[in-house]
Formats: sequence, C-alpha cells, structure tokens
Amino acid sequence: MQATLLSAVRKTFESLSAEQGGQGIVLGRYYPLRVTVGDRSAAFLCQQQRPKTAAQQAAALTLLTISQARQLADSPLQPVLRQFRLTGRNELVEEGASWRVTDEQAGFWLAHGMPWVPGLQVRPDSFGTFVKQVENEYGAAGADPRAIAFAKASVVGTVAQETIQRPSGSQWHTYYLTLPDQHILTLATGSTPLNGDELAAAIPEAVAKHAGVQQELNKRRQQQATIHSKEIELARQHNFILGSELGPMIPNDGKQVQRCRIIKDYANGHFDVVGTRGPKQVILEHASASTLIRARDRYMDEAKPTPAPKPAPAAHLDQGDLFSGAVDQDDLFAAENEVPQSAPRYPGMR
Repeated sequence: MQATLLSAVRKTFESLSAEQGGQGIVLGRYYPLRVTVGDRSAAFLCQQQRPKTAAQQAAALTLLTISQARQLADSPLQPVLRQFRLTGRNELVEEGASWRVTDEQAGFWLAHGMPWVPGLQVRPDSFGTFVKQVENEYGAAGADPRAIAFAKASVVGTVAQETIQRPSGSQWHTYYLTLPDQHILTLATGSTPLNGDELAAAIPEAVAKHAGVQQELNKRRQQQATIHSKEIELARQHNFILGSELGPMIPNDGKQVQRCRIIKDYANGHFDVVGTRGPKQVILEHASASTLIRARDRYMDEAKPTPAPKPAPAAHLDQGDLFSGAVDQDDLFAAENEVPQSAPRYPGMR
C-alpha cells in the first residue's frame, strides 16, 4: 500500500507541469499535494531541489507533512512536522521530525491550502501587530498600509494583524496572510480577535475560497485571451491599424457615422474610432474588430440601391379566349326584334 501511495505522490507531482500550462516545476518551490489510494489519503508539501540527472530514474523529492502523533506511548496527541526524502527509486527516507511546530511553520503549511491539524496554532503576536487610531467613530477607516506592506515583504505563511481603534474604544480586527505568488489573503473578524487556535482553524477555509476566486479569474483571463487572439487576427485581415480610414458605418445604435478613422489601437483587437454624425463628433470607444466589421457591413447593406420592381408579364390570350365573351350574332338580332308591349312608341312607329 505504501509503495502505491508513494507512486501516486510522484505521479501527482509530475502532473503539476501540465496543470500550470506546461511551464514546468520551479526548483526549490513547495507545491501542495493531496493523494488518495483506497481508503488512505495524505497531504504533503512537495519540493524538487535539483534536476534529474542522467543516472537517476527520477528526481529526488522533499516531502513535508504535519500530522498528529504521540511523542511517547502515554503522551497526548500533538502536531508534529516530519520531513521525508523520496528517492529516485521511490524509496521513502525520513530526514527529521519536529515535535514543536512553530507559528512560522504552521503559517507556511496553512498558507499553501493544507488542512488544519488539531493543536496547530498561528499566533498573530508571533509576527507583526499594527494598531491604527482613527478620529471618526463611524465610517470607513481604511486599511493600515504598514500591515499590508509587512505582509507583502514577508515570507509565505506570515500573518500581520491589524487593529482599527475608534475614539470610543471599539476595535475592528483584520488579519493579512502572505500566500504563494505574492498574494495576500485578507481575513476580517470584526470586533472579535482570534487566538492562535481559532486563527489557524479559520485559515484553510479562507485559503480555499481565495483559490476558487483565483481559479475563476484565471479561467476568465484565458477566455479573454482567446477572444483577443481572434479579434487580432480579424484586425490583421482587414488591415485595421492606427490611422486607418474606415469610411461610413452604422454602429449598434442604428445611426450613421461618417468619415470614421481609428485613433487608438489597444493591441488586443480593440480600437477607438472617431467619426462625425451631422455637425457633431462621435467617438466609438474600445470597439472590437468584429464590431467594426459588422458596422461597416451594415452601412454597405443599407447603401445598396433598392432594385425597381419588374413589370408583370402581359397575359397571353389565344383567339378562342379573346372571343369567348362575345354575343352570338343570331341572339343579338333576335333580341332586337322582340319589343315588349309596354315599350314607349315613337312617332312613325305603328
């Protein structure tokens, strides 16, 4: 079972390169790993310190984990930090254990999104605490720039505690945790400060939410990059560059704009265009290449002359049809000789 778990650890670590867009593993950086084999699961911080040599089957990895253990058989459970080396042959060698997990080690562990272990503490006073006095009792006080600067300049896992002090003595507490990739996690707890246990227990959920937000932002950035690449290609095909004369067009508002010209190129397939509508100047801001193409085509469609309707073809009648409604000559004279008795009589008629 242990060999299968170790193989899963190495496979998960090697798959990180694909998850990061193929950029590869950064040597010396710790990556969070969670593996599950059957009913066993484990969480590690994994690091590759050196590249694989030609003589090695695989690169050696350093594994850090924090779990509960007993120092002696009758001792209570407590957090313990253990460090292992996973050799190129997938052999696990323990390199040391620390029975006193420091606040810096606990913060480093939790800042990478690793699970909280009962007994693990992150005491804010072990790092930096900042108190900001404000003169107004109500309204926004703003963050303390000292606390944020401290968190940005510190190593991963550092916690800066900020306390806003109002004239009445009321306080507002905020914690800033330094995350990997120079991100800062903000955890506001209001008027209630957190002790070491409470802060350590609250960090994993906050880190998970932050990771979800970052994942969604990265997804949107990728979608935006795909859209921009398509717009850039359309702009290249239609020779949309700074200063290009586009002529008349009809934007989405349905009103013509004359003498359109590109006055700004955002280098992502979007442009600012200036034109005239009557005596007024009109500016179309941040219009995409596809939008400009549609606006120009819309004007060309309306500018096309409406074709005159074709005259209807004359009806063709044969000779039989032409005389089909004529009165027969015999009937005509027969009707003329029959004069009713009540008809008026004219002079000369008998």
